Amino acid sequence: MLRRCYRVYEAKLRHRVQQALELCRVIDEESLPPLTEPVLAALSVLQHDRRVLFCGGAGSGKSSLLAAVAECPVMAKRPLETAYVCWRYRCDDGDATASCFLPEESLEGLELVDTGDCALPEVADTVAALMPGADVVVAVMDARRVEESPAWALLARPEAQQAGTLMLALTHTDALAAEELLQLKSTVRELCRTRMSKMPVAYDVSPTVPAVVEAFTSRVQDALAAPGGLRDALQALREQAINLVYKASDVLRGRALIMQKDSGFLAGVEQEIENFLAHQRRGVQGCCEHYTEAVQRVAPRLCRALRRAYGWFYSPVLLVRLEHFGEAAERCYTGLLQQEIGRHQQENDRSFVLSCAGHWKSVRPRMKQALGCEIGEFPESALSAELELLRRRLENALARPFQELKWRARMGELFRASLPWRRMVLVLLCLLLLLAGVTGFLGQDSLALVVLSVVGGLWLLATLLHYRDVYAACRCVRGGSEELREAMAPLLAEEVEALVLSRVAAYRRLFAEPRQRVADYEASLTPLQSKCRQLLDQLRDPVPHT
Repeated sequence: MLRRCYRVYEAKLRHRVQQALELCRVIDEESLPPLTEPVLAALSVLQHDRRVLFCGGAGSGKSSLLAAVAECPVMAKRPLETAYVCWRYRCDDGDATASCFLPEESLEGLELVDTGDCALPEVADTVAALMPGADVVVAVMDARRVEESPAWALLARPEAQQAGTLMLALTHTDALAAEELLQLKSTVRELCRTRMSKMPVAYDVSPTVPAVVEAFTSRVQDALAAPGGLRDALQALREQAINLVYKASDVLRGRALIMQKDSGFLAGVEQEIENFLAHQRRGVQGCCEHYTEAVQRVAPRLCRALRRAYGWFYSPVLLVRLEHFGEAAERCYTGLLQQEIGRHQQENDRSFVLSCAGHWKSVRPRMKQALGCEIGEFPESALSAELELLRRRLENALARPFQELKWRARMGELFRASLPWRRMVLVLLCLLLLLAGVTGFLGQDSLALVVLSVVGGLWLLATLLHYRDVYAACRCVRGGSEELREAMAPLLAEEVEALVLSRVAAYRRLFAEPRQRVADYEASLTPLQSKCRQLLDQLRDPVPHT
């Protein structure tokens, strides 16, 4: 019988996540509520039912196969009066449209969708709209008429590519001869290759043979747990919950430092780091403005690169490369920005490391005198390595505004717009050159010279049009740089602010060992810390395999 995967583990994980959220509520720290939002978002993903959709033509055996898989004969007996019917145990999402409910606990957490004849356009459109939310799509095909199945047209739609797992169920194979059955396999493979972008697995299914249905049900069960399915959703929730508990542990450690008996010195060091952070944050605005202006500063360099890539004259070679100019232009623009901003940020990080080294040298003797703790030499290499990761994160974030503005697609359309006339000119040039060769061969030298003159004139005209396209591309880059600058400004403000906070936090973490050594936790913190450790141990249990 088909059932929702991981029901026992999911119940345990939900309980532990709720405990983690309650722990954060008890701690009552201002920094924790924003961190609970990803946990709640990951938890909401598990709220909806997992959808298994059966589609195909009339008489293909969809309802019979669905009833056999779910072991609910009533599913095959209900007449289908709408485009589809959704069999469920209960409604958790508030949408009971076209739903039928059965008191079968095995259906809890599942949506088993039976569809009408997909050969009808209105049914096919309705079913296609359900596919992006489906975890498994089973296309049921009559093996006797597999090439005529309307499921092929449905699976070729873009919506089908957004579904989780595609499977083919071939019914009525018992009506085929042995030779026809062998030919069926190669026919299905060829149809998948020619009509679909994905290559789903085809299964020989007979709804009346229990052993065959059981094996097919097992395959559908495995598909529900495939990458992108329930297993990944549980793994994401587990990781978010672990991260939340880790953050709660950090808060408790910070409070323990404040409550320790001899916390005056460490509190002073923390205040020095906070002052250092405030000084760093004052330069964020100027840094963001400098980085934002870089978007327009590198635009002329991109234009020069485009001119070099286009070439100085009309050339047929450009026809082969023009399709990829949009992607290349975006990659070049992003690379120039990363180079410009990365170089400036590297200088800022170098200055930051020197400031941290000076502060570390001043804290080291005081730490030894006040707390008897030797913190050693300044770990410059470790801090520089972490700053390098933060700098790479900032550089990688520069690609987001290009994706939001669909800059690659817009530039690609601009470049591809010149393909028709370029191809036409190439055809004309070839025909004229052929004509010149024929007339020259026939002794009509004067006429051949005239044709060659026309060829030269046509080539000069194409070169002028080529310059026009170069100018249009550069103008588009210059005009789009302002739009990119406006889109980049909030992103850079957010990323630079996060970078400043992260690198100061990286320096603060260098004092973690002395803090741990001198901390004397108060009794009130012990239960919460024990709870954090318990939750971490429980959440570290990996998601099992079905």
